[in-house]
Amino acid sequence: MKALSFASCAAAAFALLAAAPALCPQVQFCAAAETETETALPDWIPGDFESGAELLKQNGELTIEGDLLCFTEKEYSGDSRYDFHYSTEYFEPVFSERYDAGTGVFMRVELLRAITPGSTEIHHTDSLNDTNSTMFALEIDRDLNITATKLPKWCPKTFDSALSFYNSYGKTHIRNGLLCTVFHETDPQEASYRIEDRYALRYTGEQLKCLCSVRFQSEDNCFLVSMFTGAAPGDAAVTHCDTAVNEVPYEYTFRIDDALNIKETDLCAWVPDCWEEFFFARPEDYEADSFILTHGGDVAFLLEYGGGTGYAWAETEHDPAFMEYVERIDCTRLQIYADGMAPTGGKIQEVRVYRAKKDGQTELRLDLMPPGTGAEAAESLGGVMQITDDAGMVLLPGEARVTLMNADTGCPVIMQNKSFYIHYLIGEENLDPSDGEQYNSSKWQEIKSAVSKQPLGSVFANDDYKLWLNNGSMPQGYSCNAVYSNGACDSGDVITVERYTDDIADITVKLQFAAEGDMNNDGVFSVADVVMLQRWLMGSLETVPANWKAADFVNDDQLDARDLTVMKRSLLGRDAAIAENGLLLKVHTSYGGYGVMGQDLGSGESDTEFYVIEGDTFCETWGGNWFQNVRKSNKQLLKIEKIEADTVTVSVISARDGAGGEKTLTIGESCAVPSCYVLFDGINYDYEICFERISSGAETESQHKNLADT
Repeated sequence: MKALSFASCAAAAFALLAAAPALCPQVQFCAAAETETETALPDWIPGDFESGAELLKQNGELTIEGDLLCFTEKEYSGDSRYDFHYSTEYFEPVFSERYDAGTGVFMRVELLRAITPGSTEIHHTDSLNDTNSTMFALEIDRDLNITATKLPKWCPKTFDSALSFYNSYGKTHIRNGLLCTVFHETDPQEASYRIEDRYALRYTGEQLKCLCSVRFQSEDNCFLVSMFTGAAPGDAAVTHCDTAVNEVPYEYTFRIDDALNIKETDLCAWVPDCWEEFFFARPEDYEADSFILTHGGDVAFLLEYGGGTGYAWAETEHDPAFMEYVERIDCTRLQIYADGMAPTGGKIQEVRVYRAKKDGQTELRLDLMPPGTGAEAAESLGGVMQITDDAGMVLLPGEARVTLMNADTGCPVIMQNKSFYIHYLIGEENLDPSDGEQYNSSKWQEIKSAVSKQPLGSVFANDDYKLWLNNGSMPQGYSCNAVYSNGACDSGDVITVERYTDDIADITVKLQFAAEGDMNNDGVFSVADVVMLQRWLMGSLETVPANWKAADFVNDDQLDARDLTVMKRSLLGRDAAIAENGLLLKVHTSYGGYGVMGQDLGSGESDTEFYVIEGDTFCETWGGNWFQNVRKSNKQLLKIEKIEADTVTVSVISARDGAGGEKTLTIGESCAVPSCYVLFDGINYDYEICFERISSGAETESQHKNLADT
């Protein structure tokens, strides 16, 4: 006797049958038979409620031994609420009983014997609560041994749940590695053939394995529900054919990867094909009933209008040389009543899809036209569009493509779940983006990918505008010190804009990325870090980077020759800046008492020196160490704001008393900087800083020579 878990059942089912048949098995189900085959029952078959409950607890709903299958499940109230279905083509009934616990709770026991090899299903339905219904996909081998796979709760198991599923997910839905297809079938009463003879489900047998396929029927309507799993890597297709209609059926296509995960690749992978998907596809805060979606070179018009009113959407502008019509998808909510389909009228939702054919500018417009001739359109959708990237992208009216580039590599920025914010102002109130009042009044768009479409095209239709990226909200290491204003950038080609129309544009932003550089964790970015990276790239087993991410100047989570090139360039540029207008920062540290870990610090003093330029920052670790331009902790102490002939302006931060702010020091003047770490036993670290002019360029020249030697 075998106890079945979902994992073991699934594994056993998938191991059988190397390839599924080209035509999915579709069988009619019957309720549990009232009579059973007379035979001696195995001793493990429950004989009362208690033994049934014990078997259910031990093995779950199914217990299988050879060609015997026993289903056990609790039921509540009258037996009219529940149904147990199986195919008499594959099973014969052996035993059926419903034990009463005397408390309104019953235990259903159904014992079946396999009689024919093949694929089939059994399902137990609860008419009051479909979430309590269960379905199993079964495989019967040549020796009539049975293996089972329990299907998930979200799989439709009744006509009503199939109808709800159809309106919520459309004809295909993928979840947890399983593909479920639900197709609506109708069979007018005057038809001379059965519904199962009219429709056929076909699929790629090598890549997809059909676990089950069952029809749920009500009057003249039926839903064919099928469940698939990936069987082999490759491309697959599923089609639902209506033999009474002389049309090529729509083909749903999928890609199965090496892990047998299924991904839809047809239009319905992104275009709504049901009422609920249509509803949730509408952009947030969008008030109109109809709208447009784009995906690569495809354009989808999502149209809504009143049925039975005479109004209809019609093409008023369309150049087939640039855009071809692809498909119409009906997304109207399907409603079925006891006497058949819902009456005509109400809201109708449909999707019309077009595909770009070549680059250029074209106009595609649909108008909602009232009945009669010569009437004006009640609503208009579309307009002039720009096709780019070899027909791989379509920009709609009011849209701009924003591309974030790494200024050093010329490649798109590697986002890694980062967000950037592009700000803009329109009108005469354009102030300097550094102005706080102006910044607070600006509008902005969040950018989550290196190449994205944003509703920024209308910005350029104005006479006065400014556009920039806010450095304050950028991910650490990135910066963009440029403003694009009224057709020009104030910093060369850092921000460039190509305008296609008054409200369609391409925006490219070159971002600087400054890695910390301190690969050896000694607190300063120097030639020693360049040497370490070079040795590591050459395969030195003795070189172990203390902080490899600090050398990832390309910011792609790997180290290679590109990082070494940018690293050298960055260090050389810094040395040149130090030689031109750099200072020597001297930090005198006094310490005593106990550290943050409770250790006795003793008492003493130490001195540290740093070469600095404008923009350098310093942070403090709990051990009293200062690090330059390296975020070793979140305790930033000091920032060099401005260096002039005789003075230096710094920002001093103090977490101890909230004091600090900007201070202007004369070269050579000392200034106290309190520690950011506050301890109850008193001040454990005190710092005093002063700035001195660098006496000569000898140090910088030495750095340049050492760097060149590497």
